[in-house]
Amino acid sequence: MCIRDSDRPVLGLQARGLDPAEGEPCGTTAEIVDDFIGVLEKADAPRSLHLAGYCVGGILAYELAAGLRLRGWDVRSVLLLNTSLYCPPLSVSDAAREKLVSVAAEAGIALPEGEEPDAAAVFKAVSSQGPDPIEADFAEFEAGLRVFGSVGAAVSGYVPAPGDFAVRLFSTDDRDDPSDIERTAHPVTDWPDLGLADYRQYHVPVDHFEMIVHEPTLKAVEDAMKDIDDGRRGQSEPREDSSPYA
Repeated sequence: MCIRDSDRPVLGLQARGLDPAEGEPCGTTAEIVDDFIGVLEKADAPRSLHLAGYCVGGILAYELAAGLRLRGWDVRSVLLLNTSLYCPPLSVSDAAREKLVSVAAEAGIALPEGEEPDAAAVFKAVSSQGPDPIEADFAEFEAGLRVFGSVGAAVSGYVPAPGDFAVRLFSTDDRDDPSDIERTAHPVTDWPDLGLADYRQYHVPVDHFEMIVHEPTLKAVEDAMKDIDDGRRGQSEPREDSSPYA
């Protein structure tokens, strides 16, 4: 995310296991949160901060906020970037397989119907289309699949408990995947229905994948943080119906 205010440090948290040398990823949401808290404490991060998460990462950011608050941290806000609460029950292997199929589809690779996708074949096909900026080799690609599978399984059936920190949801029209909706067995309470003390939702005029490189959306996220910080300093809050896109 591009932050124009040079006085605002940005720290990125990476799920354990994306680096193949780290071994197996965390298996539950609680383990992921504990690992993230350890990383923040080791990095001597500011104890007053905003948290943000994209897609399923928003769930982890929300749970991290709750964990930090219990430890006395000041969580100014949680910024949810297209985070859906439709979390169908998935095993680690099922979630990893779905990610692999999705990667192949996004790259325009046709997989034989009824056959299990082969990770090595998909990686080879994707690599032949050009260099990947993140996964430089097959070991990293496999590690990414394992982490995605572990996170997908960890959040299965997730329903958040109401938090007392500010929550801002930036939502596109395609936030909820129809197949996830169909497969989610438990009743879904969406973010606006949680009775959060300080909640606002903003419509993002691009799709799920475009939003993280959409300059007006990045500016809107930045402005939302500034509005919250300004409110703490006693300045007037924006109107309830205001939009940071204005």
